[in-house]
Amino acid sequence: MMFFKKLKDMSPEEIQKQKNLDTWQRLHGKAITRRQLLAAGAISGGAYMVLPSLFSLISPSTAEAASCGSSGLPAFITVNLDGGACLAGNAIMLDGGGNMLPDYGSVGMGTTPTPVQMFGTTGPSFASTSGFLAGLQASMKPATIANTTMITVAVASNDDTASNPLDPTPLVVSANSSKDILPPLGTNRNQPAVLPMTPTLAVGSLSDIQNALTVQGAVKSLTASQKATIFQNIQNLSATQARNLANVSGASLLGALGTSATATNTGLISGTNTNTDPQTNTALKTVWNNFQGQDLRDAAVVYNALMGNAISAYIEMGGYDYHGTSAQNVLTQDTSAGTKVGRVLETAATVGKPIFVVVTTDGSTAAPPSSGPTPPSGDKGTHGTLFVFAYHPAGKPVATKTQLGAFKFGGTDLGVDTSTTIGGSPSLAIGAIVANYMNWAGVGANAPNVLNNALNSQQLPPLMVLQPQTG
Repeated sequence: MMFFKKLKDMSPEEIQKQKNLDTWQRLHGKAITRRQLLAAGAISGGAYMVLPSLFSLISPSTAEAASCGSSGLPAFITVNLDGGACLAGNAIMLDGGGNMLPDYGSVGMGTTPTPVQMFGTTGPSFASTSGFLAGLQASMKPATIANTTMITVAVASNDDTASNPLDPTPLVVSANSSKDILPPLGTNRNQPAVLPMTPTLAVGSLSDIQNALTVQGAVKSLTASQKATIFQNIQNLSATQARNLANVSGASLLGALGTSATATNTGLISGTNTNTDPQTNTALKTVWNNFQGQDLRDAAVVYNALMGNAISAYIEMGGYDYHGTSAQNVLTQDTSAGTKVGRVLETAATVGKPIFVVVTTDGSTAAPPSSGPTPPSGDKGTHGTLFVFAYHPAGKPVATKTQLGAFKFGGTDLGVDTSTTIGGSPSLAIGAIVANYMNWAGVGANAPNVLNNALNSQQLPPLMVLQPQTG
């Protein structure tokens, strides 16, 4: 069998990438991480050059997964409500002074909604009629609620589109100084905020995560011990041996695998890693409705983020372009969203790990002004709102404010005050959210660098309301 690609069969791009890797290793030694391989010019983006023989037997994700340790930052989960949910019709948004507005009829709450402070007096208020509130209450235990802080974010965004820069993934990856065994889980439909897109793992089911950590093809038939031996040998290659092997094969993939294999990789493929399947934790069966349908997929991405296999995970929920439908449908959809977020937070409580959750949506809705609750009748991005939740098993996270940005009232309508730093910019709003995540995790000093100075030294400090976790 011809395992290796001959030099004469290589494309100019393959030859250049091999030269890049050789030069890097002479100057810097072994390229250990994926970031170093990128810097060396040995790989492009999230893809390794594929050698269609020996390494077609091995999942490319195995090489991608060859990295060090678990993340030092809390899991970051994005729940996106596709279509423009009226989050401002669930949580009571405030003006710049932290006061209630004169009338909430245009977001469907009626003139004077009855406030419910689910997360205590230091948290924002929900309207008593809120479906999101009902979902949270149904899926969270009192102890989890007690250790959760919520913040609302006022930011206008475009309706019914994937063009809003609401994806925090690149920022979260940049904030994470550790290297996880998996890339971010799930592909966000929105555009990235502040920084360019980073590679992610598309996850349609639990098996997509597990397959990313396995050896495929003919090698799959080997015993666990044999697989481990193969990668232990690769791991023990010297820089010179790895370089010579890559030169013989003419394949950047072989060089990448030979220089980035680690003990973590060896453990994964020898079957010693069991922290990928949420079903192994029997307590989560109740949290996730016996893992029915999509719940197993969503539980899996959250669980893997909590276990330190990936820094972030993405959950998408459809059906939120619901203006013009019945009040019951709107209530059902909002309740489903609250239930999902509640399950995410309850998962963290069950496994005893901190977690950070942001709820995004494209645009919002408007309702005919009314003294009582009214279902939405049309789109209105200037009612745009995001939710943030932080949970820690050691104690309730502390926030100095319940809301970032502000709403204002004019005539018969209310809406986002776009004159605030983040009010008219979804990208900056996401930046401020990630900065708060970092501050809570104790690495807030690096936030300006991660945000690439998108928020300057005067703008950022007033937005840092979530305090470093103690205990």
